[in-house]
Amino acid sequence: MLVSERRSLRIAALAIMLGLVALLIPASAAGGAAAARQIQEKSWDIERIDEDITINPDSSFTVREKVVANFHGSFSF
Repeated sequence: MLVSERRSLRIAALAIMLGLVALLIPASAAGGAAAARQIQEKSWDIERIDEDITINPDSSFTVREKVVANFHGSFSF
């Protein structure tokens, strides 16, 4: 193989690799944007917390707690 043929093959291989990279970058950016939107769509907040603490005659205590939370968006895994 001549030196010029090797050089032509290297240039062609480099051009193919650069073309593939150029195709993959926008695809990965679009996937990242979709993931960012999905993360932003998930939110939650605590609407109310009710606590009832009872001290028993034997000095132990009983705690009852009720938490009302609101979840917004898809929280599936």
